Amino acid sequence: MLDNTISIMKKNIFYTFIFILMAFVGNAQSEMNGESSIKNAISFSAVPNPASDYVLISTNGIDNATIKIIDILGNSVYLENISTTKKIDVSDYKNGIYFISIESSDSKIVNRRLIVKH
Repeated sequence: MLDNTISIMKKNIFYTFIFILMAFVGNAQSEMNGESSIKNAISFSAVPNPASDYVLISTNGIDNATIKIIDILGNSVYLENISTTKKIDVSDYKNGIYFISIESSDSKIVNRRLIVKH
């Protein structure tokens, strides 16, 4: 049982590291492109989480943004523009952890973790 707990803790640390790395790379890439580092943060929600059939993404204060869903290996599994709300079908996604990234031209990139569990 202790070995299983340690294994789960190692996975959680790994996933957290990947998530932080993705956020850092996104912000560093923005600064390298000459974009201003003084931007407003996007506020959004993703429910339900964990998701099995769909996830509803709702943005606050942003009328036009790009949403990406990236799997744990870094593969983009979803890319689309979003206005204020978008319902995304995740029923065909494999069980696991995904990252939702929302970006707008006048706001900072925001990343959230999404768990898909059937």
